[in-house]
Order: sequence, then structure tokens, then C-alpha cells
Amino acid sequence: MAVGHGITLARQTVARLQTEDETEEMLGTAAPRIKADELNSIVWDAAKSLWASGHYTEAVKRAATFLNAHVAALVDRNDVSDASLMREAFSSSPAAPGRPRLRWGGTDDSLTAKSMNDGLRSLAPGVYLAIRNVTTHDATDLSMQVAFEQLATLSLLARWIDECRVESGD
Repeated sequence: MAVGHGITLARQTVARLQTEDETEEMLGTAAPRIKADELNSIVWDAAKSLWASGHYTEAVKRAATFLNAHVAALVDRNDVSDASLMREAFSSSPAAPGRPRLRWGGTDDSLTAKSMNDGLRSLAPGVYLAIRNVTTHDATDLSMQVAFEQLATLSLLARWIDECRVESGD
């Protein structure tokens, strides 16, 4: 290969990299984008006014509070809240009078239903301990990115809760 040809290839490569950088800068990356108004409606409707005014931590806290109220209404429980409510709602114990349970759809011998029920039993209280309790008890303001990730987590939990059936013990 001639030296001149190598220089030409190097220049073409540099030009292509510059073009790709400029294109990415102007158009953004190909990374997926999530629209806030496509989050679960319980979560976003509770958070949007606070979010719009830049109160990200308060938006997350309010969304968690509204999701808590939604679950309390589903299982008709007002005697517990937050992580305790989630532990009760997803408990592996059978439903009993005054203690309904949320269960993922499918048959009891379905591996998917077992995995989802086990996962929700851990995830739901964990979300309330790590997100709702921290936003309530810690005075640190969340960045927009962290707050949005927390809203997305609450949204996913809300979607899964909405796919559960309520088992009453009555």
C-alpha cells in the first residue's frame, strides 16, 4: 500500500468519525427514549405538576403515595401502608378475611406466575423502602435523572400490580 493511499484512508476515517459525532450531536443517540406521559397513569398523573415545576423529589414522593393508595384500595386495607402494605398484599400466605392478596395471573403451578409472585413479594416492599421512605426522610433533592428513574421504577411496579388479580379470603 502506498503512503499516499494510507493518508487518504486516514483522512476518510477521521472525516467519517467527525460526521458521526456531528450527526449524534444534532440528532441524539440511538438510545431508547422514554416519555414521561407514557408512564403508568397512576404514577405520572400524581407526579406531573410537581415535575413541571422542577420539584422532582416531591414528584416521586407523591407518585409513591398515590400508588400506595391504589394498592390499599385494591386490597381494601387502610390499616397498613407503604412497605408493610406491599408485604401484606404480596404475602405468600393465603388470603384470609380482611387480608386479600395480590397474585400474578396464571395457574399456581406456572413457573412464570411463581417467579412473578416471588419477585413482586421482594420488589414491592423494596421499592417503598428504597424510594418512598428515602424521599420522605432524606432532605437531599434528587436530580432529574435519578427522579425519573425512580418514577420509571414506580411505573413498572404499578403496571405489574394492575396485572395482578385480587384474591379475597372471604
